[in-house]
Amino acid sequence: PTYAIKKFNKDGKFINTFGSFGLGDGEFITPGGLGVDKENNIYATDFGENNNIQKFDQNGNFIMKFGTYGTGDREFLNPTDVAIDSLGNVFVVDSFNNRIQKFDENGNLITTWGTAGAGPGQFYNPTGMTVQFPQGNVFVADSGNSRIQQFDNSGKFVKEYSIGENTGDITNIDLDVDSDGKIYLT
Repeated sequence: PTYAIKKFNKDGKFINTFGSFGLGDGEFITPGGLGVDKENNIYATDFGENNNIQKFDQNGNFIMKFGTYGTGDREFLNPTDVAIDSLGNVFVVDSFNNRIQKFDENGNLITTWGTAGAGPGQFYNPTGMTVQFPQGNVFVADSGNSRIQQFDNSGKFVKEYSIGENTGDITNIDLDVDSDGKIYLT
């Protein structure tokens, strides 16, 4: 396996790769979700032993990382996805902590929401997320509860969408949403 991020142009032509296996800056154990901000900086989750978010410029140069293993603020247990809003805020799916953490572009914590459970604003191993443009609504794939939950940009619950019968199996669901609110799932 590769422990790197690969970059392609809009026609699918390979441009470069960056990142490697390890515990240091720009290194990954299990790279996962990606997000790109308006300056084309790339944020990547590492849900392996690193349990952090790493930020790179558009050429793959390491800028910074934030997060460590744990259950407190700025700590993660299996961060699986990341999404960036139009203001540069970074939203992280903290899967095994059953919550979302919101940071500014420098990795400073803004807010956290979610607990374990099946009620509104609760999660059971969420896996994917996206931020709707330009509205800023946050959509989270609450995989273990077989639903999508929608929140406003500050984390206030708006509504949920059922995605089928809950079989008890945790499936890695990812999603995106268009500006009209149509949701696309894998």
